[in-house]
Amino acid sequence: MRRRLSGKYKIWVSLIAIAFSLFELWVNSFGMMLDIKRNALHLGFLLSLAFLLYPATKKSSLEKPSPLDIALSLLGMIAGLYVLLFYDDLFTRAGVAITRDYILAIICIILLLEASRRSIGWVVS
Repeated sequence: MRRRLSGKYKIWVSLIAIAFSLFELWVNSFGMMLDIKRNALHLGFLLSLAFLLYPATKKSSLEKPSPLDIALSLLGMIAGLYVLLFYDDLFTRAGVAITRDYILAIICIILLLEASRRSIGWVVS
């Protein structure tokens, strides 16, 4: 079940979806970007849209996302941007993760499982 947004929420989700589409067109046509950075941004956009478009429960509002949905959407985008912004640090550490990396990885896995549950259902869990 998907939300039927209206007003400012519809505009924000539309802008995110358009930015995502333009990014994908650019990077897959003539943009030069490392695969890991592209995939991280792709994940960030998808997580962000998933929390805004799919309600958490059947009792959740279908007209607008809750404050928790908005927070999870922002957290999803931050998780995607993390790899882009800290790629050089991640690369120079050569696979030696620090606490911040573990925390963000755990957050990202939880967000991905929740977004999958919302969009597909409990079958994935």
